[in-house]
Amino acid sequence: MSEILPSILRHRASETPNAPMVAFADASLTYGSGYRAALRWATGYLSRGGQPGEAVLIAMPNQADFASAFFGAQLAAMAPVPLSPRRRETASEFASRIDARARIVNARFLALADPPEQPVPKNIAILWPDLLPVDTVTPVRLPRGDDCGLIQFTSATSGTVKAVPLSQSGISYQAACLAAGLAADGASDHALSWLPLYHDMGLFGFLIAPLLSGTPSTIMKTETFTRNPNHWLESVTRLKATITAAPPSAYLVAARLARHVRGSQIDLSCLRVALIGAEVIESFVLDDIADSLSKLGLARGALLPAYGLAEVGVAVTLASMGHNPRYSKYRDAGGTERAAVSCGRPIPGTYIRIFDGTTVLKEGEVGSIALRSPSQLSKYFGFSGSFSPKQVDGWMLTGDRGFMHEGELHVLGREDDLIIVGGSKTMPEEIEEIAHACGGRQVRAAVAVGYRPEGAASQKAALLLHTTPMDQSARDKLTIAIRQELVRLALPIDRIDFLPSPAPLQTENGKRSRACYRALLVNGRI
Repeated sequence: MSEILPSILRHRASETPNAPMVAFADASLTYGSGYRAALRWATGYLSRGGQPGEAVLIAMPNQADFASAFFGAQLAAMAPVPLSPRRRETASEFASRIDARARIVNARFLALADPPEQPVPKNIAILWPDLLPVDTVTPVRLPRGDDCGLIQFTSATSGTVKAVPLSQSGISYQAACLAAGLAADGASDHALSWLPLYHDMGLFGFLIAPLLSGTPSTIMKTETFTRNPNHWLESVTRLKATITAAPPSAYLVAARLARHVRGSQIDLSCLRVALIGAEVIESFVLDDIADSLSKLGLARGALLPAYGLAEVGVAVTLASMGHNPRYSKYRDAGGTERAAVSCGRPIPGTYIRIFDGTTVLKEGEVGSIALRSPSQLSKYFGFSGSFSPKQVDGWMLTGDRGFMHEGELHVLGREDDLIIVGGSKTMPEEIEEIAHACGGRQVRAAVAVGYRPEGAASQKAALLLHTTPMDQSARDKLTIAIRQELVRLALPIDRIDFLPSPAPLQTENGKRSRACYRALLVNGRI
């Protein structure tokens, strides 16, 4: 069987056409029906002049048409570009966003679930299911390994939008490593996700890798989780899912809500893999998740921390299967000993080094995480054209800070998020951990940000809190407790603010956006 995804889909459609491929809320696809639906989309692209290597924007929610449009682009030897669908935007705002993304990747095609309410730019051909041809054609050629097979937009947590082109062989390498790292078995496993398919963890973990391993998957609507996080865990129970994944913040929300659910309603003992990643994994958060979900049957060893980034596809490291999460000690900038969660060893063929400038650091020393991977990008696409990723001595810098211990990676946070006050460097997560420790479950979210007010010579440190309702007296007590603990630990703090909104500001990919908060602080809007 060829390693290129379109060939794998065609092979499975030929050999096991009735085997389940992926189920959505609106429809389920077998390998046979999935291949036929993908051919309709491929025919639609090709009949409108699509050429090998061209980008196809796909702005759809989690539904069967997303999978068909995605694999249709692959069958046409084109490059799918998953984007978030229109939700809270006006029609005009959505059209503007699509135009901006299309210019970055030079796209002439846009796949939607429904007709747009407002025309997008005239140079973009729009397809939706009702426009697809009934009769299909077999593409003249399938893509080659070095062809671009996918373009992902980074999460833009630092505020910069970049597009990441990945080769077909790189995609297959990532899928193979994920399937092997999770020991996925098509005969006994069932994967379940609510993660958006425009996010790398959702796309690779539950659409691409299952195709390689032959594992059936169920992909819920993302908004189903956001409206009722318990529905995720109830679905695990009902479907007896064995593999799922989410960022730590989602597990934490579900774990806290699950405390109020009768144990008989949720049984997570069927899960053998609960992948956790996409955000920094704090030790106290992981402990809270493990303790709460263990009461619902989840084995602590099922929690599988991981580290990844869009620049390689998704996966860089995976923790070992069947072992309890591991912690290692390190010292922060103030000399305080802290615990960091191990994200496991690099996947086969991927290598990691930790740098301070151009100096390679030893195990246990905190610095800049750099890597070499068979699937890493060679260039970004941006508004000003293509450009190379930052490197040091041939190693690609990830933009994250961390350290290695006994061959395992421990990630502490983003380089861009470092708070630098008086020459001392502090990761915002260190300040946020103190807020959670002082406030307990009253603190729903804490966001620490370094910002430079207009005219100031140096950064200031701000802590922004989303809490349960509390009066001014309770707020004052919490503020004093946090300040005292930060001062004791020699961690910087200039201001603590309580925010009225119910949830942190997020990027398009659902990650907490420190850049947005930083801009609000600089502009005096907080």
